[in-house]
Order: sequence, then C-alpha cells, then structure tokens
Amino acid sequence: MPAYFSLVSECNRDHIYDTILRDFYKVLPTAGLNLLGEYWPFMDIPYDELMDSNQKKLEDNYRLAFKEHAGNDYIQIVHVLEGFSEVRSFILNQPEKGIFTINIIVPEDDLIKAEDHKIVYDREKVDKLIAVAKKIYELPFVDLIQTDLELSDDPYSLEEITEGEALGVEPFAIVPDTLKNSVPEKYTVSEASGNGLLVTIDY
Repeated sequence: MPAYFSLVSECNRDHIYDTILRDFYKVLPTAGLNLLGEYWPFMDIPYDELMDSNQKKLEDNYRLAFKEHAGNDYIQIVHVLEGFSEVRSFILNQPEKGIFTINIIVPEDDLIKAEDHKIVYDREKVDKLIAVAKKIYELPFVDLIQTDLELSDDPYSLEEITEGEALGVEPFAIVPDTLKNSVPEKYTVSEASGNGLLVTIDY
C-alpha cells in the first residue's frame, strides 16, 4: 500500500442535515473530481444506497471501534482526477471533538518527489487539488481544509488551531478569514471564496 497525501475537510457535527453528504459529493465534479462508480469494500452497491448508509452512520454518530471489522466502517468512494493514479474519499467521525472530516487521498508518489533532500511538489497537480479544495470550501458547512502527508501528525481541529495549535499546510490549507492574524508569516496568504483564506507554502 502506498503512502498517501490527504486533503481534509472539517465539518461541525452540529451542522449535519439530511443531504449533507450528497451536497458535498455533488460539488466535486465541478472541479474535475468525478466519481468512478466504485466503492470500497462494496464495489457493486448503488450510489443512493451508499449515500443512505453513510448518512445514517453519520447521523448516528458512528465511529469504527478499535477491534471492529473494517467492513462496518463508512463506505469509501473511488474518484477520477486527471493526472492521478488513484483517488479515494472517506469519512472520519470524531465525536470527542464534535466534528467529522471528509478526507480525499491520493498517492504521495503522484504528487511529490525528493530533490536535494527536500520535498518538491508537482505544481500542476497541486493546483488541481487547490481547485477542488476551493469548490469544497464554498459549501457552508465546511469550516476548514488542511493537507498532510502520510508521516505527518494528524491535523488539529479548527478549535485547536484557534487556541494556538499548528495548521496543516502540506502544501496548502483554506481557513476562515478570522484566523488571518494567526497564520505564520512563512506562508503565502490569498483570498478564497466563502470568507476564506488560501494558505500555501512555496511549492
């Protein structure tokens, strides 16, 4: 199994409504991220049935137990994005923080390489992922978008970042403009729709 890059969209559990997942996935094709029509681990499940299953789990505040079979978890969705060998998305519920995230993952080898002991990002592919992130952030229930690599620490929540924890910017994030004064000067900041700020490293 390869190492994965993650694009993590954070949502507050208080904002859950009956079509929230459908609304999330509906916006992805507008940024070129299309559904392949395959799902894991149930490859032949109808899309509506998948959405109903994941929606019910989310509303029931379900989280996979440590020793529980992975087949009971939220069903993953397989996508297609030009230039990437694999794209999947899955839901991670974090009831102790009052949030859930929808994580979009791609193999790190599709996106980065090592040059002179430094990580170098493929600019064209990063820009495609930024386009996806910008569309996602337009959704009113998405509060924060962060990115990380396989060996990175798990991203902190918006509440934790507001209290001083580090933002996940590998190589970009989209944050509410209320965090403008909290973004370290080493990052480049520009406006994003939905009262957001696009935060990037020099990639």
